Amino acid sequence: MDCSKAVATSQAKKFTKQEKALKQEIEQIEYIADNGIPIDVTSRIQKLRPPHPFHYLAELCFKIQGEMYTQLGQFQSAARANQAVVACRDAILGQAYNDRHTAFACERLGDSLERVDLGAAEKAYQRTVRTLQITDGFDQPYSQVAISKLLSIQRQLNKRTGEQGCCALCAAASNRKCTRCGEVFYCSREHQKKHWSTIHKKQCKPKV
Repeated sequence: MDCSKAVATSQAKKFTKQEKALKQEIEQIEYIADNGIPIDVTSRIQKLRPPHPFHYLAELCFKIQGEMYTQLGQFQSAARANQAVVACRDAILGQAYNDRHTAFACERLGDSLERVDLGAAEKAYQRTVRTLQITDGFDQPYSQVAISKLLSIQRQLNKRTGEQGCCALCAAASNRKCTRCGEVFYCSREHQKKHWSTIHKKQCKPKV
């Protein structure tokens, strides 16, 4: 008998058993949450361990943990879990792969990092914006929400460093401000016109 094949078969069975048990546990946790059953599943969520950090169930485990830690106000732990989600998607799909799920994973990472590390949050939101602009375009709701979050972070960073701002439409670095309110930046007159007609016209208020 080939011992190497026997070991491989044994490991495969063990791996499959772990997968099945983990999938059942996730389904039970989601069922409890979706149906509002008054059972505390915090410890069960903390114990979720995929067979491999880049396993197909790993992303779901880390996502659930990130959501739980966010609800508990444990933003450092939430950031680690959300970073693991992004790393998992990058390992499986590649960093060049762009879709909404990747964008939303980066956005959740930015949301948790906002309470922990503004510089890292900025990078997460920048990737969110870049990805959504590829999948949805500049002026779609998801893109605009992401840009709004990015600009909020950058305003906080700019107050600390005095650096330039970023275009309200595409998030590119810029020193050109709206002359009426002085609150938003644009990389070009074309983007300023487009943003004015679709969004900023309703928000812009003259300087006091």
